[in-house]
Amino acid sequence: MAVHTLLGQGVGPRPTAREVGLARHTVRRLAHAATADDLLVGRWTGLPSILDPFKSPLHQRWAEGCTVARRLFEELGARIHGR
Repeated sequence: MAVHTLLGQGVGPRPTAREVGLARHTVRRLAHAATADDLLVGRWTGLPSILDPFKSPLHQRWAEGCTVARRLFEELGARIHGR
């Protein structure tokens, strides 16, 4: 990765950010991540969501080819309100 290469060469975070066209905060996050999984796991990972009861039907509809968020939202509303 370019960020790790530049930082490994002794280039500071600010010049690295300018060189690769990223924000300093992003460079800092990338520098501290050993793997891609480190970047994907956030502080909200594993916490319950208000969408948990609807994830199964949402995944099913997505697999069926309905990928329009507005349509999925309307279907959930109909399911919740019995329409």
